[in-house]
Amino acid sequence: MKLRQISCLAILSTLMVFGTSCHRKDRKPELTTPTTGEVLLYADESFSPVIDPLLQVFNGIYSYATVSCKYLPETDILNAMLKFETPMIFATRPLTTQEKEFFASRQYSPKENLVAMDAIALIVHPSMSDSLISVGQIRDILTGKIRTWSQLGYKSEHDKIQVVFDNEGSGTVRFMIDSICKGEPFGPGLSALNGNQQVIDFIARSPGSMGVIGVSWICDSRDPVSLGYLKTIKVLKVSRTTPALPENSFLPYQAFIGNMSYPLFRGLFQINAEPRNGLASGFASFVCSSRGQRIILKTGIMPVYPIIRNVKITD
Repeated sequence: MKLRQISCLAILSTLMVFGTSCHRKDRKPELTTPTTGEVLLYADESFSPVIDPLLQVFNGIYSYATVSCKYLPETDILNAMLKFETPMIFATRPLTTQEKEFFASRQYSPKENLVAMDAIALIVHPSMSDSLISVGQIRDILTGKIRTWSQLGYKSEHDKIQVVFDNEGSGTVRFMIDSICKGEPFGPGLSALNGNQQVIDFIARSPGSMGVIGVSWICDSRDPVSLGYLKTIKVLKVSRTTPALPENSFLPYQAFIGNMSYPLFRGLFQINAEPRNGLASGFASFVCSSRGQRIILKTGIMPVYPIIRNVKITD
């Protein structure tokens, strides 16, 4: 498990593909139907606890369909779509204007759907004396204005704050730069590992560190793995305002994500660039269906489409 220093240049790496993709020949897609064939999708690694159960149910229903998913940092999955290596991705943001223009120049019209509301969780070692933090304090930590827990009034075995992300090219890093730091560059000393599980494992044995992960890794109350993680870490309550107080700070629970009381919420976007109505489109429809949204609900994040429940009334 190796820590890497974060470079903000990684967030801009999708821009590099525009200069190279234009010289690639588009791959001829294999012919599939909405319920038959094989297709490989890509998703930000933080979404794997949400996508995996959707795949399991869909592939179980349609025996002639094999939908699989490759989990990578968000910059990599966007680059893969721009290179036509996959027809559909799951990301934390919609396409930019430049990316839409690129697809339009190839006569592609990707369909973008917000399919769930997700969130980012901040985790620390269980020995941390406090569990409240404000968005302003998070910004000051990320930009280097606050570097020790004692500056926040916390007591920790190790006073220096070490912030650890899942991957330098992940949607989590981009969200923190865009939505929390408001474009202000990260300060020195921020690190990245290789996935959310590595961040959880690192925080569990590293007092003084703060991990930044996708909440779906720790919010499924039916999953013994998720419950096991919660025994080894502490999740911080986050407030929009400073100071962070018990009455204005919230954990990333499903209800608080849904009503936006928890401030570190973000979208889960499904971006489908399949040129015809094939298997990727079939899976996309399933994700937005009542059955797919019910699966998302059970993972602990918030679905956005209505969930229909048939009730039989008898006299």
